[in-house]
Amino acid sequence: MNFTRKISLLCLTVIFLVADLTAQNTWNPTGLSSGQIRAITVDSSGNLFAARWGSGIFKSVNGGNSWSISGLNGKRVFSMAVSPGGKIFAMAVNTATIEIFCSSDHGSTWLSVFIQSDPIHVSFGGGFEFGPGGKIYAASTITIGPTLGDIGAYLFISTDDGVTWINKDLVGPGPIGGRLASGYTDDILLGTDNKLFAATSDRRLLFTTNDGNEWVSSGIPLDAYLRGLGKDVQGDIYAGLAGDNNNLFFSSNNGANWELKGLHLPYYDLIEDICVSKKDNALIVATQSNVFRSTDAGITFDTINQGFPLNTSVLTLCGTPQGTLFAGTLANGVYRFGEPLGIINSGVPAIFELHQNYPNPFNPVTNIRFSIGKDAVVRLTVYDLLGREVKVVLNEFRKAGSYETGFDASSLTSGIYFYRLFAGTFSEVKKMILIK
Repeated sequence: MNFTRKISLLCLTVIFLVADLTAQNTWNPTGLSSGQIRAITVDSSGNLFAARWGSGIFKSVNGGNSWSISGLNGKRVFSMAVSPGGKIFAMAVNTATIEIFCSSDHGSTWLSVFIQSDPIHVSFGGGFEFGPGGKIYAASTITIGPTLGDIGAYLFISTDDGVTWINKDLVGPGPIGGRLASGYTDDILLGTDNKLFAATSDRRLLFTTNDGNEWVSSGIPLDAYLRGLGKDVQGDIYAGLAGDNNNLFFSSNNGANWELKGLHLPYYDLIEDICVSKKDNALIVATQSNVFRSTDAGITFDTINQGFPLNTSVLTLCGTPQGTLFAGTLANGVYRFGEPLGIINSGVPAIFELHQNYPNPFNPVTNIRFSIGKDAVVRLTVYDLLGREVKVVLNEFRKAGSYETGFDASSLTSGIYFYRLFAGTFSEVKKMILIK
């Protein structure tokens, strides 16, 4: 190869690397490019789900490149979440009912597990949280009086992994023997010691330690509309407040004390959602006009708006174990930021090889890399210490190359596990340790 050709190839390589890096640091539209997206979630198999308001739930198996309707056609779904056991829960509302749906087969079918009539009007707002032993919390905002401003929220609880539900009545503090409406409840979050937080529009962050029988103010030292809650891998909690000079508060001790963080917004740029990256613990805050990212626990923030159409408003965020970020918008569908979801191909190797997972030990997400020297059907499976299969991570045809995928063990208990790669005639096993 002559010198000129070497230089040309080097320049092309640099161009491709720069283009790839730029794409990873820019928001890009997915195949679901229109509509109002109120909720996004991803299951342990890497399937992505997005709820388009009034249309139902859409599913993508390739990181958002293409989508198909998954179910709940025509429903107004405002909240979705995946349980530690892998079930997908969705809450839908109309002007007369609140309904909770569940899918146990990665969105192929949906079962109505709870329905309640509210004939005046049902609003959106609330969410799901998962406790130990199959306990699930869900909240939904409602109108409760003759005027538009009379708003409260129900707290629903299941103690059997979503099979049956009870209504704990209105979220909110009040006199002994009774509770008052909380206003709009935008989000709920489960801390430690069974402490459940509710972000309300009644100028306070509330919490309950007895499943909604009593609610107490958490003591954030400003009166403002609570717009979002988030929790990082250490269990530290972030709470976003709306209003003039929007503020972000932080607690490292389960809400006992709060510290003001470095995000100060004008009154019109309301916080919509808070997300913490499962890969690097970065804090992501979506507002009505911007998306901000902090890599120092909220001390400083960068604006990450590149790639969005003008005046795009982000309503909801979802992060994957691999660090990809998805945003549901008010009118422009779903956008993606970072590496594509799932398997990443990084070139053609000469050999077959299974690498040690990293991090190891891990809790609860780890990454597995492998190389295949020629095209093959690849099966990557996880087994427990007794040799029982607990998870098929991958089972499909792959071109020769080096790959990386994430494994989420949220539904497993602490212990030693083995993962095995089959590719053609090649087979290799390695050990990994889950510590919760």
